[in-house]
Amino acid sequence: MLRELHPSLESIVTTAGMDPERLGVGIPLAPAGGPRPPRESVFLVCGEQTAVWVVPSLRGLFRGTTPPPDLEEYPPQYVPAFYSVEQTLLGYARANRVPTDREMEDVYGTLRRRPDGRSEHALHDAVWQAAALLLGRAALSEAEFTAIFARLARSAKKWNDGPTTRNYLTFLQERFGG
Repeated sequence: MLRELHPSLESIVTTAGMDPERLGVGIPLAPAGGPRPPRESVFLVCGEQTAVWVVPSLRGLFRGTTPPPDLEEYPPQYVPAFYSVEQTLLGYARANRVPTDREMEDVYGTLRRRPDGRSEHALHDAVWQAAALLLGRAALSEAEFTAIFARLARSAKKWNDGPTTRNYLTFLQERFGG
C-alpha cells in the first residue's frame, strides 16, 4: 500500500500545517433534532488542529490498478488501512452508540459494493469519511478498496452471534482501547 497523499488532501494538510501521519476523522454530532452535517465534509483532526476536507466522491479518490493481495489474513502493508477505519469506528461508538455486528457488516458491505451510494445514517457517514481519509492518505486502487472492505465485512460477520450482538466493537475496544 503506497503512502501518498491525494492532491486535494495534501493541499488541506499543507495549508493547515497538519501532520499527515497523525490525521484522524472527527465524528460530527448533529444538533438535537437537527440535520446531520453532509458526509462530503470530512472533519479532519490532528491533535488540536482541525480542517474540513470536501470529498465529493470516494471513486474520485481511487488511484492505480493494483490488484489486491489475498486478504484472508491481514498483510502487514494493509494493517494501517484496517486500523484507520476501525479507529474512526471506535470514535463513532464513543460519541454516539456502539453499533451491532450486523450493522457493521451491512455498512462495510454497502461501501464495498457501492462506495458512493446514498447516505443511509450517521454510522454509514462516519465509515464513509474514514474510507475517504484512507483513500486520501494511500494510493489504493478500486480493487484494493473493495478487498479491504470485503475483509472488514467478514470480520464483523465473524463476531456476529445474533441480531443485537456487539462483539466486533467489544473486540476492537479491547484490542485498541477506547
